[in-house]
Amino acid sequence: MRKKIAAMTLAIFLTGATGNVYANSDVTSMPGTATSNDQVLTTVVSLKEIEESAGVLPDSNFYSLERRIEELQIAITRSEEKLAQLMAQFAIERAAEVVLMANKGEEELVSKATDEYVKMLASATAHINNAMRAKDEAVQTVANLNESYKRSGEILNTILDKVPEEAKGAIENALGNKDKEIAAVNVFYATKEAFLAVKKELEKAKQRLEVAKKTGDAEAIKNAEQKVKEAEALKNELEELKDATDFSKEVVLPASTWANSPMVFFTVAPQLHKSRSC
Repeated sequence: MRKKIAAMTLAIFLTGATGNVYANSDVTSMPGTATSNDQVLTTVVSLKEIEESAGVLPDSNFYSLERRIEELQIAITRSEEKLAQLMAQFAIERAAEVVLMANKGEEELVSKATDEYVKMLASATAHINNAMRAKDEAVQTVANLNESYKRSGEILNTILDKVPEEAKGAIENALGNKDKEIAAVNVFYATKEAFLAVKKELEKAKQRLEVAKKTGDAEAIKNAEQKVKEAEALKNELEELKDATDFSKEVVLPASTWANSPMVFFTVAPQLHKSRSC
């Protein structure tokens, strides 16, 4: 029963963390267009927008200079949250490079940019997870990361049907990695937020118990003690999830699953408690 309550609590926070969920889909609508629960909002990205996102291209003599500037930016950035945002921004640039190099028929450069895109996403995820472990809140950074991941996916989708099969496979894998990375970030964030909320509720339950004890009302004391016991059990359950550091690396949730069922965590949580009884 405690596992079920913990999963429900997490599902609530998970729905809030993902906000407007997005995914790769055959359904395309313009911003502001309403869709059903089974549909996903996507944005059509123009070539001009992609060019503006790319900056200096890999076939430019100045590209190596731009990359060295990126490395310098990374080296002087100390905040985990800022590093996550920086990596997410670089991922958008790599995604734009993939599209523009594909348009030029530069398959080798497409491959390199795709690989770099995947690395940048993984790095952004690692840094935001570090930030969330160190701090109680990283709300805005998580929101920014969601938007960056969404944007890079929209950019890559513009070229998917126009590249050779080999490049298409690499880009599809990159999009799959994007889905896994953002799923990991949102689940990790929701887990910690749920834990902190339940922890606060436990403190309130303890305070109410102290008040009940002062009244001498046996029934009120009994009820208050039960509330403390329940809150403590739920806190412990969520703390176990929060501290499962391998969780964000192992859970694979395609974005389409998130879009169709934010309650998907019901199928995930039990995997972390195989040795525990209900």
